[in-house]
Amino acid sequence: MKRIWNPVLVLLMVALLAGCAKGPQAVTNETAITWRGRGTNAIPSVLMNGDTLYYIAADENRPSMQYLMRRQAGQTAINCSAKDCEHDAWDCPAAVWNDSVGLMQYGEFLYARSVGAGAVVRYDLSGTVREEILPREEKVEAFAIGEETLWAVAQPVEGGFALLVLPLDNPDAQPGRILFADDTEVIGMDDALYQSGALWVSQSVRTDGKVGMRIARIDPEKQKMETVVLSAADSVVSLSSGVLAYNASTEEGYQVCLLDLASGETMRLRTGSAPWDVIATESGFALDNRLQQGEPRTVVWITTAGETLGSTALDKTLEPCSGAMGDDLVYVSATKPGEITFVPCAQEKD
Repeated sequence: MKRIWNPVLVLLMVALLAGCAKGPQAVTNETAITWRGRGTNAIPSVLMNGDTLYYIAADENRPSMQYLMRRQAGQTAINCSAKDCEHDAWDCPAAVWNDSVGLMQYGEFLYARSVGAGAVVRYDLSGTVREEILPREEKVEAFAIGEETLWAVAQPVEGGFALLVLPLDNPDAQPGRILFADDTEVIGMDDALYQSGALWVSQSVRTDGKVGMRIARIDPEKQKMETVVLSAADSVVSLSSGVLAYNASTEEGYQVCLLDLASGETMRLRTGSAPWDVIATESGFALDNRLQQGEPRTVVWITTAGETLGSTALDKTLEPCSGAMGDDLVYVSATKPGEITFVPCAQEKD
């Protein structure tokens, strides 16, 4: 099976924080993966493959357009090798919608989704081809890659929603369509990831006249969907080593919960005045309390059993965590455009 790299949503320049000196590592969907959509406010996507960093941003000489960029050995360039291309129009193979998110790699291609257009676009690493493989008419709201397949969740329609299934090893393949419907009114899709033979989605739903969030597991082979959590309060699906972490909305506030998928047991951890940012890591999860009122901003690393590994203070100007690379976290600055911060895991060393 081809390797699929975990996407992280960041910009370009790296600023290292003090901490345990452990370099960031790529994480595949076989270990831990976290998606952060957050609608049209999503930060442009980035992924690392070997010694090359791919990301979506505007070239400093062409700020009105967005491009697929690459950075290697300290050199940054637009990912385009088309002859005589001026990189000033949409026909440039590296041109990207400025609301593109979810940058992922499979084989020799990169994939991204436009939030506004609802299309999924494929870019080849050589910088010569750009192709809209799922057009805007499909109105894709989330997608994931796994088992040599692209799984895309389309905009809800009355009575349910459609799952688009596109094999990636066959360039001539057309997407199949699986329709899902149940008694719950689906309002919108927030995130998706594929792991261990199942597609996980988080959805905004309306039940008993109230709007909330649910996390569901889809078995594409059996074409069945199961609601796993109905009281979720955030749009991030975080899975690590068979444990699902999420925020639950309770009368006491928002509570971080760990659900063991094998046993069905739920462990309730920290309660706060607002949802925690929950990020899947290689060893478990990281919890960022950025929305808690009146508290210093910190991030806490925990195991899948809820044990604390360590914690560290965070700059309040950092945006929501972009994702995990191993146990290290990736952030961008809200006040310093183009600055990336890797936050090393604060776990105590033996």
